[in-house]
Amino acid sequence: MCTQAVRLRAGFALAVFAFSNTAQQFAIRQAGGLGLSCFQTFLNSDDEIERATAAFQVSYLVFHAAVVSEAISQIIVLS
Repeated sequence: MCTQAVRLRAGFALAVFAFSNTAQQFAIRQAGGLGLSCFQTFLNSDDEIERATAAFQVSYLVFHAAVVSEAISQIIVLS
């Protein structure tokens, strides 16, 4: 089982690494994307660092996806 810190760092790695590569974006989208629920625990956290990191991840993924292409803009699947 992953700890909160591991989940938060994994999300950060996805935001910075995987989403800098169009092929990775497409693969993640084809695998079902990332639901907003993946970030909800952190966005609602009492820990300011967790909230800020999750907010960065979500905003980066949405912004970057929109810039790369409209087809990729569905990477984040709102749930």
